[in-house]
Amino acid sequence: LAHLAWLLYMTHQLPSKQTVLKYIYQPYWIVYAVSVLLFLPWIPTVLTQLNDSALPPYMSSITMYELTNILGLLTAYSAGWQIGPWLTVLLVVFIGLFGYVYGQVWRRIGKTQKQGLVLLTLCFVVGIIFYTIISLPPNPPRFLERYVVHISVFWYALLGVVIALGWHVRLKLSALLFTVVSIVLLGYGSLTVAAVGNYNFQRLQDLQANTIRKELGCDNTTFVTSGPFGYINMKYDLKDCDLKFYYPWPETFVGGFAPVNGSQDMILDSTSISTKRLVFVYYEDSTVFLTPDERFREVERRVFDKTFVIIYEQ
Repeated sequence: LAHLAWLLYMTHQLPSKQTVLKYIYQPYWIVYAVSVLLFLPWIPTVLTQLNDSALPPYMSSITMYELTNILGLLTAYSAGWQIGPWLTVLLVVFIGLFGYVYGQVWRRIGKTQKQGLVLLTLCFVVGIIFYTIISLPPNPPRFLERYVVHISVFWYALLGVVIALGWHVRLKLSALLFTVVSIVLLGYGSLTVAAVGNYNFQRLQDLQANTIRKELGCDNTTFVTSGPFGYINMKYDLKDCDLKFYYPWPETFVGGFAPVNGSQDMILDSTSISTKRLVFVYYEDSTVFLTPDERFREVERRVFDKTFVIIYEQ
């Protein structure tokens, strides 16, 4: 979509007396038509994934608050509710300098450079516009902050290009100030990432899989999570362990849980578990709870942040 918007912008630059026809007779429409035809078999999957989120309670529409979240997370790795007075001042200064330098750069650069700047801008902005449109009422909210991860690279590239062009067109003071503010915010964000780690901003908790592994170990142990959410979250850190998830009835999972469909790690009960120890992992909002068969007896309960663990042994 971003590339199509850029192609239309490029077409707009072409000299022509027939304004409408110059948009129609372009070779890229053939490429897009073939792309749409090839993608048709996947349309039902796309619609299913859009209409059946795995995490509907955490979804939202694009609002001013969500725009603040996007800006805060991409620059200072801070959600809207974490942005205090000083960080607010820095972000306001950052936005002001970005707008000023971008505007001055646009006025002074040549046609070819403008074309590149438009493409980079569209690659970031169009994704946000897309989520805004599909989340407008009466549609359900369909946005999470992490959905901008795939376009965030264009945001960072855009910052660098705007600063470089600012120096190129001799906006030295403004470009210098913008550089300093950007480095401060991005540096603060990098330090925050290092300190916070893999934090779940929807559940307001640190993911505890690595800690659980270090504390409990994997020897002769089967970890069983309540449903697919914990299984997906813990799979990387427990990749060398025996990890399964419990769901008491057959289910076709959608949204972010779709990859576990047909997984051999889904269990309906504990009868297939042969290890000495069974560790059941669940969360505050878990809805399914495993009751092991008579071979297992409960020996301990532990809490890791907001992750709850029941340890059973044979």
